[in-house]
Parts: sequence; structure tokens; C-alpha cells
Amino acid sequence: MIEVPVENKIYVEREYETLIEKPYDVIRENIINKDRIIDVNESQIEELLNQNPNLEVLPVFINYERKNKYVEKPIYIDNIIEK
Repeated sequence: MIEVPVENKIYVEREYETLIEKPYDVIRENIINKDRIIDVNESQIEELLNQNPNLEVLPVFINYERKNKYVEKPIYIDNIIEK
């Protein structure tokens, strides 16, 4: 009697994933801002008002901020230069 190896084939169902690439529309917003305020020099105001009398000149706004800084214990440093 001669022994011969025998191959056993077993088929097993395995789960698998497939990647499907589908084209899609890219939606981009095109935002357009139209500023209705322009910065001009004081010398240009009269010229612009003559060109377009419907222009409105906004009041001048100046914001001043004043901060006081108090030092409770000042530190004095002697800057002595030796020759």
C-alpha cells in the first residue's frame, strides 16, 4: 500500500468591500461684495460730491483710548559705565 497526499479544497465565502468612485458636482459659492463705503481724503470730498450729489458723507469718527498705568513699586537700575 502506497500513501499519496491528497489535497482538500474548501471554498469559504468571505466578506469583501469594493470601492466605487462616482463623480459628483462640486458646488462653490461665488460671493460678490459690493461695498457702498469708500475711504477718501478730505481734499477729495468736494470733488466727489460735485460728481454725484446723492452721495452721503458720514460723520468723522475718532476713537481715543487712554490707559493709565500705575507702578506701585518702581525699580531703579544704575547704569554705571566703568572706564
